Order: sequence, then structure tokens, then C-alpha cells
Amino acid sequence: MSQMTTTEAALKQAIYQTVRRNGGVESAGSLVGLSSKTMSRYQSNEHPKCSPSIFTAFQLDECGGDHILQTWARERGFKLVNRNAKGRVKSLSKTLAKISKEHGDVMRVGLEANADLEFTPTEATQLLPQIEDEIEALRELKSLCIATIQGEDQ
Repeated sequence: MSQMTTTEAALKQAIYQTVRRNGGVESAGSLVGLSSKTMSRYQSNEHPKCSPSIFTAFQLDECGGDHILQTWARERGFKLVNRNAKGRVKSLSKTLAKISKEHGDVMRVGLEANADLEFTPTEATQLLPQIEDEIEALRELKSLCIATIQGEDQ
């Protein structure tokens, strides 16, 4: 078996991950019109020189999150810039503002509950929806972070 370059190894890994995201070798193969055996070779380190055409790789990427394209660009010394990045900055600003507002609501209700140094079931019942709203805002931020890391469109 011939030795793979670091670029070839990175692309094999990207193909493997993309095939997994597309449901495995059979599913991914059917998406691009290739056999599961061919798809297995594309992602296998035991077949270092067997790789998909750029057209096939990009077909896979369309369904699997552009992971192959990003890996190829990174290995070639490029950094891809998502043209939706400005939209993400706006989304981030709105999400952070929402978190701040929700946290303020939690603090306001919590401090009111703490004013008499007793925490009653009624006060806890009033605080829970505020906490849930803040948790939901934090989940939105988490989703935005994950989508940004993976380069997905919002």
C-alpha cells in the first residue's frame, strides 16, 4: 500500500464523514449514482489513490454540509468565507440581546423572590418560565455556534 499525503488523508476523512452524514455508503452512492463498493473505496485508507471526481465530491457535499470542499480548501491553504456570515453576525447580535433580556428577567424575578429571604413554591412557579425562556435563548446561541462551525446556512 502506498503512503498517503496529509492532504489525501484529510480528504479521505472528509469523504468518510460526508458519506456518514448522507446515510452510509449505500445511501450516498445512490445520491450520486455509484455503487456502495465504489463509495467504500472512496472513503477507505486501504485505497489511497481511489478518490471521487471533483464533481462527485461536490454532489456529496451538497447533501452533506460542504465538508469535502472546506477540507480541500484548508489543505490548499485557503479559508472559505461564507457569504451568509454577515447574516450570522446579525443573528448573533439578536441572540445575545435575547439572552441578556431573558437573563435580566430571571434575575428580576429571582431577586423579587429573594427579597424576604424565603423561597416559596409560588415564587418558584413564577421563576421557572423565566428560566425556560433563558435556556431556550441559550439553545438558539448553541445552534448558531454549531451551524457556524459546520459552515451551514441559517
